[in-house]
Amino acid sequence: MDKLLEQLQSDQHITADQARVLHIESVKTNRAMRHIVSTTNLVPEHVLDQYQNGSSRIELTAEEFVPDSQALEWLGEDIARKHNVLPVTFNAGECVLVLALDDSSGLISKDRLRREIPLHINLDFRITSATELKRCIDKCYGACHSLDGILLELQQLCITSDHQANGSHTAVVRLLDAILQDAVTRRASDIHLSPEKPFVQVRYRIDGVLCVACHLHVSYWPAMLVRIKVLSGIDIAETRIAQDGHMTRTIHGQPIDFRAASFPVRGGENVVLRVLDRRRGIRSLKSICGDDAVIRSIRLMIGQSHGLVVVCGPTGSGKTTTLYAILQSLDTRKLNIMTLEDPIEYPMSNIRQTRVLGSAAFGFAEGIKGVLRQDPDVILIGEIRDRDSCLMACRAAMTGHLVLTSTHAEDCVGVIGRLIDLGASRSVLASVLSGVLSQRLLRKRCTHCDQPQSDCGVCGGVGYSGRLALFECLLLSAELQSLLHDAASPEQLRAQAKNDGFQSLEMQAESLMRNGVTTAEEITRVLGCIKS
Repeated sequence: MDKLLEQLQSDQHITADQARVLHIESVKTNRAMRHIVSTTNLVPEHVLDQYQNGSSRIELTAEEFVPDSQALEWLGEDIARKHNVLPVTFNAGECVLVLALDDSSGLISKDRLRREIPLHINLDFRITSATELKRCIDKCYGACHSLDGILLELQQLCITSDHQANGSHTAVVRLLDAILQDAVTRRASDIHLSPEKPFVQVRYRIDGVLCVACHLHVSYWPAMLVRIKVLSGIDIAETRIAQDGHMTRTIHGQPIDFRAASFPVRGGENVVLRVLDRRRGIRSLKSICGDDAVIRSIRLMIGQSHGLVVVCGPTGSGKTTTLYAILQSLDTRKLNIMTLEDPIEYPMSNIRQTRVLGSAAFGFAEGIKGVLRQDPDVILIGEIRDRDSCLMACRAAMTGHLVLTSTHAEDCVGVIGRLIDLGASRSVLASVLSGVLSQRLLRKRCTHCDQPQSDCGVCGGVGYSGRLALFECLLLSAELQSLLHDAASPEQLRAQAKNDGFQSLEMQAESLMRNGVTTAEEITRVLGCIKS
């Protein structure tokens, strides 16, 4: 059996049965064992890295590989072809250049490459398939891959009236790849492509705020739109209705998923690409919430064998990330955990995940009915959207299951009113609701510049870099349950929650502002105002 499997089994990361299955899968697919183990999500990437002797493997395919223009600058085409090596990605912050070689490359090739590249650049060698390596090299060299360079090339083609030629098509393909790479590099969560004659406006959502990346000529858009639709499995002939699809591209040496959504607008079709960067992985509760009191409250909520736990907040506030973190904190081997999601954003091992179609035939309500016949211990319902899904979620919690879900509401007390509006009775909620989390994401002040400036290499001059999560946590005490059962007003519920030690989002935000972590402007943008 493969040495990696033996080591993982010896250290009890996988069982003997799992090792046998992984071995069979590797033989049947003719893929490297590390890749097989990684795709199953059985062993975290940082654990797998500990078992690599020498150069680790990287899976490349020419169709999905997106060239890194910065990496290509460090190695000329003649050297790359001579040594059959591909610059995969360059990390400027750590000065690390990742190079892919084939299985036949030895120490001599690595030593010669070391002499070709400046000594201050650290080299990280990876092994990949010789066939795909050559195809990727052919794809990378002979054409510019920087966003500015491709735009200049397209401009020249348009001026020479040759924009319908094959060269223009190739440049548009590289233009889309460059936009995807630029967005991932800048930590964008979404890419907005909007036709507005004579422009196509390209915007990224970074740390929750849209910013303009560039403007393209509208004549590029038809070819770009077809390219996106083909890669995402969207019908290219249909332009009158909303459609969605999915594609995967290899960027910075890692597979990045993009969820594509097209929508008919005046002047054509608008496209939004949601960036699902699985390199960040499923985060732990500790990493998303630095408040130990909130974590203790969450653990009290999910420590019961049954009940309803609801996470609320606007779109993009991190509700799904929190729900995944909660799932990860549970014992997935001893519990039968099942999910209903739309869509499944992050595959998890030892959890049965199902995508609901959002139709009458198989929506959340129908999905819950089916899941209840699967003997679950924990059920995650992506979102309570209507009366049927609300009543079924309450029913599941009443019949001895721990139900995790999300909904849209202004705050924790607002969730109670939202569920009542959707058909849940006060008496049922008083008995099944274990707790509610409300959350927002606030941008943090950039620690590399005192105020917004255009020459800051970290924040790009906006004055903020990265985000942190704010939580308010409402545990249903006996007093709150009694008030809820007796149809108390929201004001009475809030007053009792405050007596129980409830800390609102505004109170926490004000503390962060006093400590210089964020600003009053950012708090006003996210929360509207600071309430005393």
